[in-house]
Amino acid sequence: MRTSVIDAGRDPADGSGSRSEKRGEIALDDSPAMRYWNALRSLLEATVNGQVAAIQRAADLAADALVAGHRLYIYDTGHLLSRELVNRAGGLVALTPLAFQLGVENTIAHEMPRARREPDETEVRGYVRYALGQAGVRSGDVVIIGSVTGARVLPIEVALQLRAADVRLIGLTSLEYSAFVPARHSSRKKLTELCDVVIDNHCVVGDAVLSMAADGVRVGPSSGISAATLMWMFCVEVVARQWNRGKTPLVLESMNLPGAMERNQNKAAQYLASIEKSSGEGNGD
Repeated sequence: MRTSVIDAGRDPADGSGSRSEKRGEIALDDSPAMRYWNALRSLLEATVNGQVAAIQRAADLAADALVAGHRLYIYDTGHLLSRELVNRAGGLVALTPLAFQLGVENTIAHEMPRARREPDETEVRGYVRYALGQAGVRSGDVVIIGSVTGARVLPIEVALQLRAADVRLIGLTSLEYSAFVPARHSSRKKLTELCDVVIDNHCVVGDAVLSMAADGVRVGPSSGISAATLMWMFCVEVVARQWNRGKTPLVLESMNLPGAMERNQNKAAQYLASIEKSSGEGNGD
C-alpha cells in the first residue's frame, strides 16, 4: 500500500489551502514516520503486556546469581543490545559483553565484498569452546543470549556449550520468527528449547513492519527497539530484587556528573571483588 499524498488541486497563488496542501506534502497523521511509530507502538504494547512474567523470572535468575557473586553476561548476534546495555548510565555494572565473531577481513580497497559462507559446526564448536574459556564463564553465571530467530548455528552452539557448563540462560528471541525458519544446527534445537527463561520480543517474520510499495518490501525493523525495551525492563527488575535480597545494586552513573568516574570505578571494583570471593580466590577455598 502506497502512502497517500494530499493533492488538493488548488492553485497555491490564490492563497487557498494549507501549507502542506500547496506543496503536496504527506499529511502528518499518514506520514511514513507516523505509520512506523504507530506500528511500533502497537507491537511494543503487545510485547510488554505479554512478557512481564518472563521478565520477572529472568530477573530472579540474574539477581540470585549476582547476590551469590556470579557474573551476568550478554551475548547478542548483532542487533543493538551489546552496545545499548553495557556501560550505560542507569545500567548495571554487572552487565558484561560476551562478544566474538567468526570472520576474516581481507577485502582490498574498492573491491566488492565477497559472499561469506556460514562456518560449519566443527569450526564453530572449537571456536566457541575457546571463546567461552577465554571469557571465564563458569557454573552459576547467567548469560543473556539475543538472537532474533534463535535458529542459526553459532548462537545454538553457544547455548549448548553454556548449558553443558551449568550456566543459566535467558533467551531473547521471536517465537513467531523462530517457528517460521528451520533449525540450522545438527541438534535440531532452537534457542527457545535451550534457555531457562525465554523472553519473546514479538518481532514479525522479516523484522520490518512498514509496507510502503507494491513490491511488498517492508522497511522499519522492530527487533532492536523491542529488545532494548524488554532488557531495560529486565534491568530495573534486577535492581529491585537485589534491594529485596539485602544487596545494594551497583548501578552506573552518567560520566557527566561530578565525581561519577571515581564512583563508577569503585563500583566496578566492588563487583570484581565479589566475583573473586565467590570463585574462591583470596578466601582459602
